[in-house]
Order: sequence, then structure tokens, then C-alpha cells
Amino acid sequence: MKTFKLVRHEDVKTVSGVGVVAIGVDYGTHCLMTWITNAHIETKTGEVIIEYIETLTFFGSVESIQKLHGHGVRTDVMIDEVIEFDTVSRITSLMNKLMSVAA
Repeated sequence: MKTFKLVRHEDVKTVSGVGVVAIGVDYGTHCLMTWITNAHIETKTGEVIIEYIETLTFFGSVESIQKLHGHGVRTDVMIDEVIEFDTVSRITSLMNKLMSVAA
């Protein structure tokens, strides 16, 4: 098991911002990731709402995350040198919440 951060260098779509925008856990056979930044959401009237939206996304691999969210070289998946237990705790909490809703 490894933890990682999604680090955005340039926000092409102006939705998630720059810097560390998501965190996740790579379990070897799959990855779970959650966004940690506020989303900039444009309404039908053109108003921009800034709001945190809780997410938990399943990926087959870190490479899949890089392909989907990398925007070329504008975003990197950075594997943590040491397991970030706060990340594991946050992902586990979201997974438990999801499982309780699905039950």
C-alpha cells in the first residue's frame, strides 16, 4: 500500500486550482482517490459557486489517474515517500460512508 497526491501545476479548466488537489491510496490492485480542493462550478446563469464536493473515485492504477487527470504535463501523481496515515484514514472514512449508503 502506498499513498499519493495529485499535484496540479496549471489548472486548465479552472475547476480544482493548483498545488495538491487530490489525495489517494494505491492498494496495488486498485487505487482510491478523493479531491481535497473546492470546486469552481459555473451555474446556468454564469454565476461561479466555490464549494467542496466530497468524492471517492476508484481507479485501476496510478497510471490511469495520470492519463485521465494529468492534462499532459500539467498535473503529476506524486507517490509519498512515507505512507500518509491521514490520507489512509480519510479514504477509509469515505469508503465506510459509501458502504453504509450502499447497504
